[in-house]
Amino acid sequence: MTAAPLSVAIITDFVHNYQAHLLVGIREALNERGLASTVYVGRELFPPGHPVHDANAVYRLIRPDQHCGVILLTANLGRAVSGDDLMRFARQFAPLPVVSVGKKIAGVPSILVDSRPGMQALMEHLIVKRQFRRFVFVRGREGNDDSNDREQVFREALALHGLPFRSDWTLCGDYRAHAAYDAMRTLLATTRDFDVVVSANDQMTEGIIRALREHELRVPEDVAVVGFDDDEDFRHAIPPLTTVRQPVVEQGVAAVELLCSLDPRHDVHIDTQLVVRESCGTKGGSGPLSLAHEALPRTLDRQKAQQEVLDYLRQVSRDPQARQPFLAYWKNQLLGNLGREHDLVTWRHLLNDFRTALRPELSGVVLSDFDALFADVQTLLYDALQMAYAKQRLAEATNAVLISNMVSALSYEAMFGAALNYLKHLRLNRVVLVLYERFGRLPSELARVMFAEGTRSALDRDLFPTARLLPEGMRGELFEGHLMIIPLFTTGAQYGYLIVDQPHGVYFDEETPQHTISRSIRHLEQLHAMRSAHDDLERRVADRTLELQRLNEQLQHDAVHDVLTGLANRALFHDRLRRVVAQAERDSTQGYAVLFLDCDRFKSINDTMGHSVGDDFLIEFAGRLSTSVRPQDTVARFGGDEFAVLLEDVFEAPDVMMIAERIQHTLSEPMDLLGRPFAVTASMGIVTSAGGYSKYEDVLRDADIAMYHSKSLGPGRTTMFEVTMHERVLNRSRLETELRQALSRGGLSVQYQPIVDVQSGTLRGFEALARWVHPVRGFVSPGEFISVAEEAGLVVDLDRFVLFEACDCLRAWREQVPQARDCFLSVNVSTTQFSRADFVHAVQGVLRDTGLCPADVRLEITESLLMQRAPVVQRNLEGLRELGVQLYIDDFGTGYSSLGYLQQFAPSVLKIDRSFVQRVPMHSESAELVRTILSMARNLNIAVVAEGVECQEQWTWLREAGCTYAQGFFFAKPLVPEDALDVLRQNQPLPGTPKEASGMKVSGSGGHGS
Repeated sequence: MTAAPLSVAIITDFVHNYQAHLLVGIREALNERGLASTVYVGRELFPPGHPVHDANAVYRLIRPDQHCGVILLTANLGRAVSGDDLMRFARQFAPLPVVSVGKKIAGVPSILVDSRPGMQALMEHLIVKRQFRRFVFVRGREGNDDSNDREQVFREALALHGLPFRSDWTLCGDYRAHAAYDAMRTLLATTRDFDVVVSANDQMTEGIIRALREHELRVPEDVAVVGFDDDEDFRHAIPPLTTVRQPVVEQGVAAVELLCSLDPRHDVHIDTQLVVRESCGTKGGSGPLSLAHEALPRTLDRQKAQQEVLDYLRQVSRDPQARQPFLAYWKNQLLGNLGREHDLVTWRHLLNDFRTALRPELSGVVLSDFDALFADVQTLLYDALQMAYAKQRLAEATNAVLISNMVSALSYEAMFGAALNYLKHLRLNRVVLVLYERFGRLPSELARVMFAEGTRSALDRDLFPTARLLPEGMRGELFEGHLMIIPLFTTGAQYGYLIVDQPHGVYFDEETPQHTISRSIRHLEQLHAMRSAHDDLERRVADRTLELQRLNEQLQHDAVHDVLTGLANRALFHDRLRRVVAQAERDSTQGYAVLFLDCDRFKSINDTMGHSVGDDFLIEFAGRLSTSVRPQDTVARFGGDEFAVLLEDVFEAPDVMMIAERIQHTLSEPMDLLGRPFAVTASMGIVTSAGGYSKYEDVLRDADIAMYHSKSLGPGRTTMFEVTMHERVLNRSRLETELRQALSRGGLSVQYQPIVDVQSGTLRGFEALARWVHPVRGFVSPGEFISVAEEAGLVVDLDRFVLFEACDCLRAWREQVPQARDCFLSVNVSTTQFSRADFVHAVQGVLRDTGLCPADVRLEITESLLMQRAPVVQRNLEGLRELGVQLYIDDFGTGYSSLGYLQQFAPSVLKIDRSFVQRVPMHSESAELVRTILSMARNLNIAVVAEGVECQEQWTWLREAGCTYAQGFFFAKPLVPEDALDVLRQNQPLPGTPKEASGMKVSGSGGHGS
């Protein structure tokens, strides 16, 4: 069977004067019983979340298997919580017996001090013996039971003797000197008409007396001041303080006796005692001093030693020969007590009281010799006091240095060394520092001893369970003597604890080492965190610097390179071309050439397959272009599908053309796009240094001109720049300007080519065609000005002009000729219109303004529009269908649309391009193609218009092949509005009316729409 541990746990919030006196009594009683003790120093009990609550984590270390009982010093420990909270706190230590000292806990035996007897004696002394009538009371903390009890006795005494109680003379000092000082100054600003100030404790009297003296009131001559507690610091004040003594040491002894009793279920009450001194106006104190009454709490051995000194002094007072040996003895006694400064002060009062009691017994020479001896004794005492104070100042200075070393340590090793020196300087015989494995809001499960001094056990640095307090090999320390556990913490962080011997004296400041070591640990943790943050920042800065360098290099690269293809961009190409042109201008032997390329059909790839596929196409195109030239040549992407190549050290045009052919050959290999082979071609323009250029801009201009000339010749063509091309560009630019003016000034007109029923020759409608008769140039071919309009962005205005003019003309015809009501209009529309969000709205506006129905108008679109998948295009197509406008596919057979697109689009009519119609019936291939289109259209229930019918044979063939409609010179050329109106009036089949006899006005070569 395991023996019960022979150690008592003592729980306190501080080790101030009151708690220290209690511990003296507890240790004396435990020593008599051979028991050890461990004091757990936390703070007052506060609810979780309160800043002070962190200190109370130390109470979690108390384990029932390590103690035989618990003593709670609850006078201050439990002042901030309810009785129920205090009871729950005490119950957590079950099944250990628990005793409370200072505050009653339900169900827990308690040691209670009755303030009433001492307070009643004090008030009786002041009222009856001192005859005071005007009282001021300074209470302690609000809600404090002791303060409330003392105030209650104060009021009862005044009432008993018929004296008034004034609430405005009842002040709150909060048990603190400075608070009492402030309250007293406030009262003195209004009145001085009082005799005595009664304070609920001794500490507040310091502030009270200071305030009175500042207002030139003497104590006790003008105002008496009394306290409560009999605090050591105020026994020897000037004047010495009249007070009520709490038998604190006796409470500690009683607590142990109650804990160890066989039936510790009753409470023990201890009365307080009046101590009269000079502060109430009484001279000479209250009579002979009993050693057991006012001396410092001490062990029995110290009481015996003090009594021994006084007995020796009484003996030598009548024996002059023994005086020198006594003085040597006395000096040794004092030197042995230099560490007990308060004992030396107590000796002064003991000797004065002893002298007062002994002198009446002496007379004559013996009395004179005694006085001389006593003067020597006091001189030695004062010398010892001076030495004690000097030693205290030196110790404080040394402590300051040691604390500074500890707080400023830059490593744990240095801090541990400084902390150990500091603790040893505090004359602590046994010291152990324990730190938790991890620092957090609660003690961690494991801990480690960092250093130990004065222990019998060998140092063990291995991790151990925190609940055991020490490693297994050192646990014997817990059951030897009296220890104190001081938690090390800061707000939000538990670091560990100090285990030290309880100091033998009552004056021990446990807060300074606690706060200093805790602050040092926090400093090191912050320093470590700062170092880690610094190292991390250094790493991040280094990484960021490398990243910035990489990004800078990337930015520098991107500034002169195309992001998508990695080729040189326009800026880098310009820079290199500028350098090459300048070199060639200085040295004619430095030849060069520039190739300007534009991908054919790239727009259709983007529109039909999406931009992602378009990007892949450009990357592949760029790669093929780069592999087709030398490493020293510059390949650049200018944007979109435009590329340029700078060939250096090239002199002959044939060499340049050979390189261009190699490029075209490399590009011509089919690309795989979405699993389908796609033929690639490029239009290319070439400029060489033979042109004698001085500006690189001129080189690029002419290369661009040559490229557009190639584009006009068809896909996959290459053109060497010629001067005449520049002239053509200038002419085209002038034409654009004149076209813009013609549009704005009404210089354009609309002509109408009849569309007839192939079987009957009956007129069914007209195709509206834009015409331009220039005042100087004369007739300008639609094939010439419409392409200019598209390139210059004028085609939208041109389309809307033609649409409005045609619709307005048909409205006018219908007002004049009934037959016009059955005619429809077919109007060409550029694919650009379908990329505009307002297109359907614009068509609606024209129909509304001209009064036509949507069924009267057919819009002709090119086959390429079928492959455009842009949302705006699809919305416009759907919008026109919903509006009721029929859509024709113009020039069918020349594009690349599939049957799937045709079926999805579901047009009303297909218009077979004139290039196929004009070859029938002579060319069998064209005839078969047209026949296939007609068959396909019938199967899809789509009508067909054959364009460009110019002879009887073509008409006959189309009629036999089952074509629906036809138009062309065989029926009529494009007509001015007046002639078209005449055709409507005649109401005759057009092929049957000889055109020479009709008198119709015609112009142009016909067939070209806008």
